[in-house]
Amino acid sequence: MPDLLPRFIEACQAANPVAATGGFPPFTAAFRSETPLNSGPYIYDMPAFEATFGTSPRRRRIIADCRAALDRLEAAGVRWQMLLVGGSFIREGDAPSDLDGLLLYAIDPSGPVADPARLSACMDAARTPLVDLKYCPADVHPIVLVKRVVFFSSLYGYDRATGALLHGTVMLVPGDLAGPRDNGRGD
Repeated sequence: MPDLLPRFIEACQAANPVAATGGFPPFTAAFRSETPLNSGPYIYDMPAFEATFGTSPRRRRIIADCRAALDRLEAAGVRWQMLLVGGSFIREGDAPSDLDGLLLYAIDPSGPVADPARLSACMDAARTPLVDLKYCPADVHPIVLVKRVVFFSSLYGYDRATGALLHGTVMLVPGDLAGPRDNGRGD
């Protein structure tokens, strides 16, 4: 059973090249043929994320800041489970304004950041001008989890000019969930 999640992630990553070619739309196929495997959010591990989105010095700097923020959180005892990424980082060319993300996390309830004030300080310390993270604990009731993920997925995909949901999102997962992979782009 433990190998099912990496296999699911790998199957989902097969949609990444088509999604990238189309600018990461909410759906890559005809609406009636969408499945959890070929629709957004598009799943990447860090190496595939860097290979796909690190296409300019600005983008590589933003990714480095994101990686540093995740590392600071991990070092403080906040383990990230998933990072939902959207906004200009997914849509814009070589110079996106920043990386917008919803970070789902878990903490050790007996660890140093279990106290809400310490957790908040840890999250504040992870902020950078180029990475705008919002947070949601991964161990909350599914209603809270689904509500946060759907809200931010819709927010990140919303096109202000048209007032429509035009863009998809990318789900960055830790490498230990994804298992060994290629770069997720099919090359």
